[in-house]
Amino acid sequence: MDYHEQIPGWFDFADIYDHLVERAGEGAIFVEVGAYLGRSSIYLASRIKRSGKRIRLYVVDLWDGWVYSACHSDASLSQAKDVYGEFVRNARRAQVEDIIHPLRMSSERAADLFEDGTIDFVFLDADRAYPAVRRDLQAWFPKVKRRGVLGGHDYTNADCPDVRRAVDAFFQDQALTLQVHGTSYLAVKPSPRWLNASSRARQRLVPV
Repeated sequence: MDYHEQIPGWFDFADIYDHLVERAGEGAIFVEVGAYLGRSSIYLASRIKRSGKRIRLYVVDLWDGWVYSACHSDASLSQAKDVYGEFVRNARRAQVEDIIHPLRMSSERAADLFEDGTIDFVFLDADRAYPAVRRDLQAWFPKVKRRGVLGGHDYTNADCPDVRRAVDAFFQDQALTLQVHGTSYLAVKPSPRWLNASSRARQRLVPV
């Protein structure tokens, strides 16, 4: 049994993490937003370590409680003691503390630490309220490289309707089609060639 399976949490997107590690190049930067006790973070870090690739993984969370919405109402806030300390201990027990770089701060503040167009993969699994999802998308999408990937959890979770509403609205504005994988979504940031072609197409539609 992998160590991550012993950690409480919600994690049903291992196939996404496997695929992104496989396609990543040397020096790639990954960001996971929303970690709790580290079930998904430790899985991803273990796969990075196993790959032998030089991938830098940043994990962003406030680590101040269990949940921020009714999506996972089975989690008790009364048990949210020393969440960050337990996350660090889990990373140490799984022997991936050298892979994980925790950023204990808000999602938006963490996004400000990165230059635009520098991140290969961002996965959002934090606050699921509509305004928070929109803020996360607006903060992190510019940071993703061309041909990089931004994804998130709970897109098809009927208990979290705000996630789908916010994600659909955001990517409709970007004129991008989402890929749905189980309960999660992915969006590939267009290459400059796609953007240039799209711009020329729009120009042809403008009456002279």
